[in-house]
Amino acid sequence: MNDMATGNNTALTELSERLRRVIEAEGAGAIASWRLNLTHSNVIKVGIDSNHLGGPYSAPRNVDQLVGEVFIVWKDGRRTIARVDPGSLANPDLAGAWKGSAFADPDQVDVLSPAPMPKVDIFSEKVSAAVQSPGSEFFAPLTQYAALKGQAQFINAGVNAAVSRSVLLSSAGHDLAWSATDYSTSIGFDSLYDDYYTGCAFPEPGTIEAMIDRVARRYGELSTAPRGWLASGEMEVLLEPDVVEGLIGHYLLGNMLGSNVANGQSAYRPEDFGSRHIVREDLSR
Repeated sequence: MNDMATGNNTALTELSERLRRVIEAEGAGAIASWRLNLTHSNVIKVGIDSNHLGGPYSAPRNVDQLVGEVFIVWKDGRRTIARVDPGSLANPDLAGAWKGSAFADPDQVDVLSPAPMPKVDIFSEKVSAAVQSPGSEFFAPLTQYAALKGQAQFINAGVNAAVSRSVLLSSAGHDLAWSATDYSTSIGFDSLYDDYYTGCAFPEPGTIEAMIDRVARRYGELSTAPRGWLASGEMEVLLEPDVVEGLIGHYLLGNMLGSNVANGQSAYRPEDFGSRHIVREDLSR
């Protein structure tokens, strides 16, 4: 696995170590348990805004960010969840600020103990290299999108690539570090219909072409459909598969994300997945 630039890893390591010292200095006298997660990411993005490549809202950007979260369970039972970044260290009483923002949590989530994790491929050497030096594979979708000029009044599109390095430390014994990449691209016609691809690697051949075909076909159907007012009252609505996927991703999967469930930031609890029917049968077919 090819890590991010050495300077980025150094900054991440230094911040995690200094924040850990702040937490441990507060020590056994006040803190029952804690968790610290940090991510240093480098993102490049560019887009087409209303037919213009790199318009005012989609100009080429390179964003470097080091940010994370600290979760503390104090001995009095209260909790603190706080954003942390390099600027946090400018506060001479950082632990005091954390304690001052503590709150009582009726659901009382604690720091979980380490457990085996499945191996999941979330890193692409090609995407990582593209973030450092963008090449034809990164820009290829934009070339295809630009060739569509004239098929709609306004075309909006974009490409993004990111590489990140993360750490997870905790009083329970977590001491993890991993790298990840992300590549995404989207295309939309006249704000009537849009589609997107997102993954840790560049899309497989034919993916962008299929996406363009879907957008063009749906745009044609929507732009020529009869217009009028819908009758009020209850009615059946037929949704396309990709629309359903979007709704599930936005409203359901966030509640099923492992970290959200474990940390009490979900409508579900870990035990629900062994005792409750989470997804309806007709949604899983």
